[in-house]
Amino acid sequence: MVEVNQTNKARVMPKPVPFIIIYAFCERFCSIGIAAILVIFLNTKIGLSEDKSVAVLHYYYFAAYFFGIFGAIIADTFLGRFKTLFYGMSLLGGLGNVLLVIGTVAFLSYLMNSFTTIALILISFGAGCLEPNLPAYSGDQYRLPLEEKGFSLCIGLLFVMHNAARVLAMIIGPIVRSKTKCFGDDDCYPAVFGIFVVAKVCAILSILIGKRHAVIITPKDNMLVKVCGCIWFALKRKISGPRQANKSHWLDYSVERYGAQIVSDTKRVVHVIALMPPLIIVATLYFQQVSRWVFQSRQMDGTLGNYQIKPDQVPLVNAISVVIFVPLCEYVFNPLLSKFGIKSNLHRVILGGFLSASAFIVAALVQFKVENSEPKSLHMVWQVPQHMILALGEVLVYVQILQFAYTQAPAQMKSVLQAFFSMIIGGGNLIVALIASNKFFDSMAYEYLMFAGIVYAAMIVFTILALRYKYADVNDKTNNDFEMYESDDEGTALQNMHKNRK
Repeated sequence: MVEVNQTNKARVMPKPVPFIIIYAFCERFCSIGIAAILVIFLNTKIGLSEDKSVAVLHYYYFAAYFFGIFGAIIADTFLGRFKTLFYGMSLLGGLGNVLLVIGTVAFLSYLMNSFTTIALILISFGAGCLEPNLPAYSGDQYRLPLEEKGFSLCIGLLFVMHNAARVLAMIIGPIVRSKTKCFGDDDCYPAVFGIFVVAKVCAILSILIGKRHAVIITPKDNMLVKVCGCIWFALKRKISGPRQANKSHWLDYSVERYGAQIVSDTKRVVHVIALMPPLIIVATLYFQQVSRWVFQSRQMDGTLGNYQIKPDQVPLVNAISVVIFVPLCEYVFNPLLSKFGIKSNLHRVILGGFLSASAFIVAALVQFKVENSEPKSLHMVWQVPQHMILALGEVLVYVQILQFAYTQAPAQMKSVLQAFFSMIIGGGNLIVALIASNKFFDSMAYEYLMFAGIVYAAMIVFTILALRYKYADVNDKTNNDFEMYESDDEGTALQNMHKNRK
């Protein structure tokens, strides 16, 4: 057995982390692969218009991220993060993958519409279990703040896996779809969706193998109910309760009922959540690269030698850029930015948000040129700058806000705060879906400018809030509201160490 004092050495990658990273890659390959071809599938197979296809795709994304709050509640109050990932994302989501395959088989085409609807609901619910819990489950394997550098690397690797999966899915999906023929059709969606089922099986095997090495935290109390109750009781007391001496914070009215620790944790949750609303507007941008920007590509020339680039392959530029930018940010850009005073997670989120809005200015300029040129005369290479700028902005926002939300959350509310970030992304997609369902502009260029403008405004608000935020101490890895068990000798050493600290 590993001695307890040996665990004082900071680890870069604990034993379960490589399995978690493989799991993340396989699961992302499934969910992102489906999303990558969904808009064209809906348009060509289901028969929806371009606008309705874009709307359905963004409703799908909204559901996936909206369900994150339920995934977080299930994890933080009932099943724990591991079981929520396994049963929610892997098994229920896997059932959705299987239904997609069945629904696209030619002689079962009468099932296509209903099975596609059910499948997308199951897959989006599974994604809701993944989004808040995967970063939090990864963070559980680290002792913060001692291993903060390792955790930062892990979050970066998860984001790299996210985009590496996008790269592979965007290469394989369109090629298999267009080059494979089955059931007399010129394309073969059952083959594409079948590949995602195989990847799902690999994900299940990976998370099960990694379990024996993992630190698994299970809740023994419903902390979300306590936090909500604390907020409600404090508001009620402050507004209509008996007159009391002025409190330094409105949540202090709940100390007598809920205790100082719950009130302190609730303050931290409220302070973090207060930063989130402007990011809903920023989140309207990131998924348009696989919807609106794909239809922009369809108006352009994709000739590359003897190869014809497919519109749904152009987002590869964004995915590859993200894979490159993650290590560049970690080892080059972030240290360089620190010399200019951009040191904290929130400072980098601010920069990323403004960069993301700028990408849509570039997209609008390209769209104006497309609309004022002969059809298919402008090459898709003109889209490269907008994808690269958006990718850099996305890395700065996504990686930094995940680290921020995990480290600033109380120990028993890690997944819930991750879920609020997921809901931000979901809210952004809902806004895009509503706009796509109600065509406001004849020219897409003006819509891109509109998105850029509202994101600039939202980032000004976020900047004001972020600069006023006071960071909390992150050294609360252990908590009496949780029970911890591990199944390998390294985990046993960690468990003993936690007990000794108590």
